[in-house]
Amino acid sequence: MAHVNQGDDLADYILQPGWTVNIDSYGLATASCVFKVNDTVDKATPLIVGEALPDSAFSYMKAHKSSSKYDRSGIATVTIDYVGIVDRETTQTIPQLFAASSLASEPLTSHENFFNAVSGYSAVIAGSSYDQDTTGDTAIGPPVKHIIPASGATPARTEPVPCWLGEHGSAFERESGGRFIGFVDPASPAFYGKTNYLTPTATLNGIVYTESETDVQTFNTMIGVATKSHDWNGALPNIIPDYMGTTFLSADNLPQMLLSQASVEIFSGAIYKVSFEIKFSRVGWHTAVYRYADA
Repeated sequence: MAHVNQGDDLADYILQPGWTVNIDSYGLATASCVFKVNDTVDKATPLIVGEALPDSAFSYMKAHKSSSKYDRSGIATVTIDYVGIVDRETTQTIPQLFAASSLASEPLTSHENFFNAVSGYSAVIAGSSYDQDTTGDTAIGPPVKHIIPASGATPARTEPVPCWLGEHGSAFERESGGRFIGFVDPASPAFYGKTNYLTPTATLNGIVYTESETDVQTFNTMIGVATKSHDWNGALPNIIPDYMGTTFLSADNLPQMLLSQASVEIFSGAIYKVSFEIKFSRVGWHTAVYRYADA
């Protein structure tokens, strides 16, 4: 039997009723639309990624992917997925943030309560005043090398002398402190032989969608940069939501947030998906070591 065409020749993509739009709480809109078109048209001029959804209310949504189904009548049923950012003022979504808090091992010498007593602790760990270990053969700390300067015909030499002791059996090589030797007194079992302690830390992983190529480039340049603000002093979108705070400074006035990772993919023709990681430090990231966004 001969094939007979009737009605519209479907020379262009015709949007079918029943299409859906989904908008999430972060401001990302997605839609799934079905079109009918002559299969020769679809095969010759397939969808171009990035084309706008053909409805003026949702034209900010761009084609992300499509699939075509061809039937015996020479008609193609084309399903196209669209994506867009609802807020046309910022052209960015609200960041989706996932926080994981844990304990990390740090040297005891980096503890805020190591040299000087800090409120909230029962006692200072080592203190800042030290006495020489003068107990002779029963000295609890190892001897340290002491340089005896040259005198007359006698050349300079080194001789072992007792180390200096602080709180909880902490041992140092000089009266003023100097090199920390360790905790050497078995009478302080909570500290004896200890070198590290556990400190709170957090890793924040997030996703943000943006239409700005500048945002993408800035994410890359901000890797390894510390900040006290939730937007790296205005260089980035607000990737740390306001409910977590807007200023992040340690007790020593050091920035606590560090952008440690960023990866980018093209989510559609006009939208970039940026996945990022932020490391939080309770004691802060020293600005002599890490670049500081808020300088």
